[in-house]
Amino acid sequence: MQWWTTLSGLWHSRQQSEKEAEWERTVRKAVVELLRGTLYVIGIISIGVFGYVLLEDYSYLDALYQTVITLTTVGYGEVQELNRDGQIFTIFLMLFGITFALIYLGKLADLVVNGQVKWAWNEMRKRNMLQEWNGHTVYIGVGKMGLLILRKRFRGSDGNIIGNVVVVDIDGAAVDEVRERGWTVIKGDATDKEVLDEAGIERAAELWVMTGNDAANAFVTLWAKHVNQDIRVTARCVSPENREVMRAAAMADVVVSPLTDIAEEVVKAQAEQAAASS
Repeated sequence: MQWWTTLSGLWHSRQQSEKEAEWERTVRKAVVELLRGTLYVIGIISIGVFGYVLLEDYSYLDALYQTVITLTTVGYGEVQELNRDGQIFTIFLMLFGITFALIYLGKLADLVVNGQVKWAWNEMRKRNMLQEWNGHTVYIGVGKMGLLILRKRFRGSDGNIIGNVVVVDIDGAAVDEVRERGWTVIKGDATDKEVLDEAGIERAAELWVMTGNDAANAFVTLWAKHVNQDIRVTARCVSPENREVMRAAAMADVVVSPLTDIAEEVVKAQAEQAAASS
């Protein structure tokens, strides 16, 4: 049966968590910038050394010393009095070095402040907060329907969030939108057990699995019940056939199929209207 084959594949697959992927991208970018800056420094120093050797007939050690004190602007004085060509070369070397330092340090500061440090701080803060939660709600899968359910079910009339709720979704745009609305969010694949562990599934009181993938919903439901027998699960089924399977297997406490439920409500409303008119 295709449904169970897909479910089995999800169960045995090992996927890298979105958190690890994002961390690797950030570190990779930082390493690239660091290597690039190192190559620029080596290049500038090499230009300075060979310039002083050719223009001033310095030894390589004296040329290196003159280059370093020029670029660092420490003001110790020249190894020997510079001729006109050496003075012009020193001016351009100093300007070039200062310009590079300003550009590179600005990029590095932007990477640290707006990238790695900010992301690491937010991740650490969120992880510490989630570790303290018990009896919270885990909501997986955000779309138009998910946003509506979150607003109707987990926000009070005053607009404040009711209880502790963590939302999980793999889509970056959905995560950003939910985060902007004040929810605690984990960006990641809910079929990755590391993501579920981060959400505190073993300590949660309630789980809503509302993705558009029946196999993924079944996997998350089974794993949640495995690690937390007391958790109350509301699971979505897109296919009516899968809904009957999940209900028969007692996977979830509540199984909903929005399209089927809407169709049944429409038929029921039409039948009631017809009976009232007759």
